[in-house]
Formats: sequence, C-alpha cells, structure tokens
Amino acid sequence: MCVSEPGRFEKWMTVVISALGAVGIAVAAVTAWFSADIIGVVFGERFSQAAGPLVWLGGASAFMFVRHGLAQGLILAGRYRSVVWIPMSALPLNVALNVVLAPAMGSVGMAVAKALTDMAVVVAAGAVWFGKSGKNAIG
Repeated sequence: MCVSEPGRFEKWMTVVISALGAVGIAVAAVTAWFSADIIGVVFGERFSQAAGPLVWLGGASAFMFVRHGLAQGLILAGRYRSVVWIPMSALPLNVALNVVLAPAMGSVGMAVAKALTDMAVVVAAGAVWFGKSGKNAIG
C-alpha cells in the first residue's frame, strides 16, 4: 500500500491515527488518575507538587500521539512543508501561553501551555490533512 492508492492509504492512516489517539487517551487517563502515585513511587514525596503538571502533561500526550500520526501521514502524502511550518508556527503560541500562564499558575501553567499547544498543532495538521473540501491531503 502506498500513496498511489489513495483509498487504501486514507483508510490505513485513519486506523493509525485512531489507534494512536486511543493510546494517547489511555495514557492521559492513567496519568490523570494516578499522577500522585506515579510521582510518589518514581521520585518520592519530596516531588509531590509535580502531580498537578503531570495531569496536564498526560492530557497533552493524547494530542501528541495524534500529532505524530498526522505528521507521518502528511510526510507520506508529500506535504513536507506543513510538517515543518505547523510546529514552527506553534512555537510563538507556546511562548505566549507560557508568558501568560507560568507567572499565574507556575509549573501547572507551563503544562497547560504544552497541552494547548499540542491541541493547536493537531487542529492545524488535521486542517491540512482534510483541507477545505473535506478530502484528505492526498485526495
């Protein structure tokens, strides 16, 4: 199967992106539910304040998994510039979010900025993948 078989490629990428999303959601759920326990076991009670940011970083992982799947699909579809420009465009967003959220919320704010940035990248990559017509990047 290759990009020259658009129907099969689109179905395969849908399966891959969905599976990555499911893994990301599972990681996010486990991380949110057990963040204090994870920090306690791995680093000890001394680092218990890291449980809050870990919840948000676990949530960001759901977007991260999907982001990587979309990036691979865009690379295979020959949309190389999108794979470079989307994350580069997200950098100023991440910096701005950190400038606003870090002073107000500390390390939790920085983790929220990461989650929101990953969400923005997924939205942008999805927009490139599906385009205005609703077709994918190769259709």
